[in-house]
Amino acid sequence: MNISSSVLGHVAVYCPDLGGGVAHIALIQIGILQSAGYSVDLIVHHDVGEYRAQVPEGVRILALASSDTKRTDHSIARALQGHPLLRLRMRYVSPNRLTDLTFLPALIEYLETRQPVLVLANVWNTVLNAGCAAAAVQRPPRVIGVFHGTFFAEAVQRRSARRHPLRWRHFFAFCRHFYSRAGALASVSDGVGRDLVRIVGVADGRVETLSNPVVSPTLMERAAERVTHAWLDVGTAPLIVAVGRLSPEKNHGLLLRALARVLSYHADVRLVILGEGGERTHLESLRDELGLTDCVLMPGWVDNPQAWMARATLVALSSNWEGLGNVLIEALACGVPVVATDCPHGPREILDHGRYGRLVPVNDVAAFASAIAQTIGAERNSDVLIARAQHYSVAAATMRYRALVERVLSTDSFG
Repeated sequence: MNISSSVLGHVAVYCPDLGGGVAHIALIQIGILQSAGYSVDLIVHHDVGEYRAQVPEGVRILALASSDTKRTDHSIARALQGHPLLRLRMRYVSPNRLTDLTFLPALIEYLETRQPVLVLANVWNTVLNAGCAAAAVQRPPRVIGVFHGTFFAEAVQRRSARRHPLRWRHFFAFCRHFYSRAGALASVSDGVGRDLVRIVGVADGRVETLSNPVVSPTLMERAAERVTHAWLDVGTAPLIVAVGRLSPEKNHGLLLRALARVLSYHADVRLVILGEGGERTHLESLRDELGLTDCVLMPGWVDNPQAWMARATLVALSSNWEGLGNVLIEALACGVPVVATDCPHGPREILDHGRYGRLVPVNDVAAFASAIAQTIGAERNSDVLIARAQHYSVAAATMRYRALVERVLSTDSFG
């Protein structure tokens, strides 16, 4: 790479790619850092995703190149200098767990040439890479790790974790070593933070909750934009909107089965599922099998789901797990009631144990259908919902992020 040397206040935001909710939050993080006067690079593994066009002007996007095994192993060895026991334990970690470390050599080269003062890494694997890379260079940046998902909680449920528990313990030790050396660790929900302590072994009290910056004037402008569809005309039937990629953890099948029951209470209810993914064929088959073809719309990815949400009777989230659940926050900001599964970890926190929306057990079709029917028939108090959403405003998050960055940059050294 031929990159100019660092300037005072130069920082990097790091995420796997430019698709999905994490990328959306990363763009907001960039805006917060730019507004504080920092120059920002955006580091990704793959320069693709629906948010690619929304990267702010002046942000340099660096897509890291993947390296071969020999170069990757050499970089890991650099990061583990002075830690022979951990280097020994690394031999017993499954290679499948270390796939993303193939980007480590390129990240080290970036840190050595560009020399940012701070790397704000999102998601468990980029936090791990950032910690490894910082340990391998002479002038390490501070690292802030932000954890968005339930990777570790899911990991301990896997068949491989039951068959090879020692391999996973070695992997968790590797993660713990570099996570613990970061300037700060933050999670988007209390539950995600508890996973880091309970499963990975990060010291209790080391992880703070840093709620996602979701609600902004831009969000409300998008919600107010015009969207044309017959189902959105004034006086039409009740409309349920769900937003999320078509993947197993979102469990849209639960929502389809619940809708089939709801139709016995409200024969005219309609459902729109906004999102795309590998489950499309399965979900379309299930929709048709349940006789819902005429009342379920699956248009794929849409650029402005908030405009649909703002015109919904209710927004539904049927996930098996979430890191937080930004869709619920966006719905509340639009003053729209929500029904959500009480999945780990976000919905209960966002809805304050059901105070601001109905929570139902995961994968409980009858309970989900009942909650939908009750919400359709209930009086809406949009002002209360909107007020709750302000806890997750960009304005509030800006103050929290700035304070965190200033605190981390004021520390003496890495680790």
